[in-house]
Amino acid sequence: MNIIIDIVAWIVSPLLVAYILYLFSRLNPNKRQLTLRLKSQNKLPNLNLGSESKKLEIKWDGQSIDEITVAQLSISNSGKQEIKREDFDSDIKVTLPKENLLGISFINAVPPSFESQAKDALSPTEDGFILKRMLWNCKESVNIMVITKQPLKKKDCKLDVRITAGKINIIDNREADNYTLDYTKYLAGMISAGIMAILLFYFATTLFK
Repeated sequence: MNIIIDIVAWIVSPLLVAYILYLFSRLNPNKRQLTLRLKSQNKLPNLNLGSESKKLEIKWDGQSIDEITVAQLSISNSGKQEIKREDFDSDIKVTLPKENLLGISFINAVPPSFESQAKDALSPTEDGFILKRMLWNCKESVNIMVITKQPLKKKDCKLDVRITAGKINIIDNREADNYTLDYTKYLAGMISAGIMAILLFYFATTLFK
């Protein structure tokens, strides 16, 4: 009987430990992590306020358009340590649908001490924008205004860069904060793993009495 219990314990224990370690590794973000977030967007339509003399008409480059969307994108160091210039394999390139894009403008940076450097690093392109490689301390972020013909979707935003020993993320304003949902999800996973281990141990000891 004791031998059976020992065998079950030897099998279950390492599997359970490995699973818990895996869950914890998923809970903790990479030390270096860059996140592109679609923070907000609002439509600005043409408005007829009751008469032709009270009409708000949107024109872009001399042409009237039905509506525009003003979106705010944020790029931030969402990891646990600074990202140095040499950690990037290239400049940060954000690509958006060229046919939908009207304009790019710098809003601000957080903290304010990061603003001058971030503003100088920004270069709009015909299909998005580029941020030159620079030092990103933890929690530093850059906010960019993007004007488009139609609302942006998460799949429209491409973040083209690689980070040594790190990763990149793209999320939108409908998603919860990166890890808030993960804690609930993986806590449930650990509880399930514990219950499974207890049940397996119980049935094994019961069957071989």
